[in-house]
Amino acid sequence: MRRLLMLGLITLSASVVMAQGGPEESDEEGEEGAAPAKAAPAPAPAPKAPAPTIGLDYQVKVWEIVNGSTARINDCLERHLQFQPAAAGTVELQLDVAGDGRMMKVGTKSALPASEKLQQCLKFIAQSWKFPKAEGVEKFSTSLQIRVAKGQKFTLAKPGEKAPAKKEAAKPADTGFLGFSPNWSSGFTQ
Repeated sequence: MRRLLMLGLITLSASVVMAQGGPEESDEEGEEGAAPAKAAPAPAPAPKAPAPTIGLDYQVKVWEIVNGSTARINDCLERHLQFQPAAAGTVELQLDVAGDGRMMKVGTKSALPASEKLQQCLKFIAQSWKFPKAEGVEKFSTSLQIRVAKGQKFTLAKPGEKAPAKKEAAKPADTGFLGFSPNWSSGFTQ
């Protein structure tokens, strides 16, 4: 069973450990002429495991942990942009998290040229994160998209909130020639 959860730009995909039970199959056949053997009653289905506790409260706690690293993430971005001022794109942090909240594996993916140091910096930050324990979840995977561009600061919308809308560019005031509708009154016939 998998559950997908959205956390701003973070997507949590949890693998839930559940006991599986079912009737055992037999390859035995009855002897010829013998009465067919009665099939053993099918065992009762295994009780369902409780639903995992990766809900909104959990997502808020993860958001607080990630958001607590905003200054460090922005430092990584600023250092990269000092050497690559025209850089524009994203770095994806890929996290495999144990049910107890510790980072099992942290990876990065980016098409940005010369971004190895940036990726290492972001990876180092993510490896320090310790999420809360997720009851009923063995492990889960999540990813976080970090935008890289001059003037871009890392922000993460709180779960349940919309990301801040981009401000529209102010429309320039209309100046100059607005339009021309001639009113021909003499010299022309219609």
